Amino acid sequence: MARGLRTGKPQGGFAYIWILMALTLLGLGLGRALEVYHHELQREKEEQLLYIGNQYRLAIESYYNTSPGMLKRYPLKLENLILDTRMVSIKRHIRALQKDPITGSIAWGLIRNRQGEIIGIHSLSKKQPVRLAHLDGAHPYLNEAESLSDWVFLATPAHQ
Repeated sequence: MARGLRTGKPQGGFAYIWILMALTLLGLGLGRALEVYHHELQREKEEQLLYIGNQYRLAIESYYNTSPGMLKRYPLKLENLILDTRMVSIKRHIRALQKDPITGSIAWGLIRNRQGEIIGIHSLSKKQPVRLAHLDGAHPYLNEAESLSDWVFLATPAHQ
């Protein structure tokens, strides 16, 4: 009476189901971990954007405030912040042009006055910000920003 290789134990396939369930749970956990990682990476880039944007804002203010003579001027291009030759000695208002940490590009959105001078910058990214409020109140525009390009770093010189 040979009926195959049956050993008398019922085979239900439970081990296969447990392995599938474990792999599903592992996949869900990894997906959530990647989502958290991406969120934290975006938050870090936004912090860098705040820092770099403020550095540009301060450099534009410095350029304006150190204008020789009575007529105060803003820079016509960002490169003027690196090498200001308006005076006898060369002045550097910023060490180097910085990349936008969100887009990874050296290109920035430029805000110009009626004379075509740069009075501020902003990111060109249309991403929605992770950070929706700034706790110290130094950047009130963060509360209403729909995209990171709404984060404007506008110069406010001491004497206007």
